[in-house]
Amino acid sequence: MNSRIGKIANVSLAISWFYQGLMPKIIFKHPQEIAMVTNSGVFSEEQAVTIVMVAGILECIFASAFLLFPHSKIVHWLNISALTVLCAGALFTEISLFIFPFNPATLSITMIALSLISLECNTTEQN
Repeated sequence: MNSRIGKIANVSLAISWFYQGLMPKIIFKHPQEIAMVTNSGVFSEEQAVTIVMVAGILECIFASAFLLFPHSKIVHWLNISALTVLCAGALFTEISLFIFPFNPATLSITMIALSLISLECNTTEQN
């Protein structure tokens, strides 16, 4: 049973990362994605567009790690770390995002929880 729960968690994480990389960053280049990078004060808008595209590609690649390495603790700890940093980054560059119904906090907490579930399932399977 834990194996199925772990698989569901991994597939859910893969879908979430793939969607977040593909839709707002690669296909639609959502203005808020670009604004979060430019609001850092470090990059121009042209640079921000490139950074957002590269981030989208990296997110799609990262999504595949959940499917290719389903028992990897490293992938899940990277996920937890990345989501914590990305959520904090959004908080400092675009705090207004946190008032929306679907926001960086709710997405990050949910995806971190899925990683924790998967890690627990993997630990339970080994015992």
